[in-house]
Amino acid sequence: RRYRIPFRFRLAQLEKSLEPELRCLEFLGPNRGTAIDIGANEGLYTYAFSRLYTRVLAFEINDALVPDLEAYCRHSLNTEIHAVGLSSSQG
Repeated sequence: RRYRIPFRFRLAQLEKSLEPELRCLEFLGPNRGTAIDIGANEGLYTYAFSRLYTRVLAFEINDALVPDLEAYCRHSLNTEIHAVGLSSSQG
């Protein structure tokens, strides 16, 4: 399970289906410090951030998506998953 996110990322790279921002993430700014992935979803940005930043905080509220993120984060030294949503109001 811990390899699902890196596998999905590599597969999307090979299929050329990565979002444009993911393809050029390393060129978008200084890549160090802390990255925050709000709405981590399937973890593609979380994975990309973990390769570029010192620390990654990923937030995902969907219980169906959290197990793969947790499995990846357990083996990634710089990534944390928080199974909560972030908002200024409930809903």
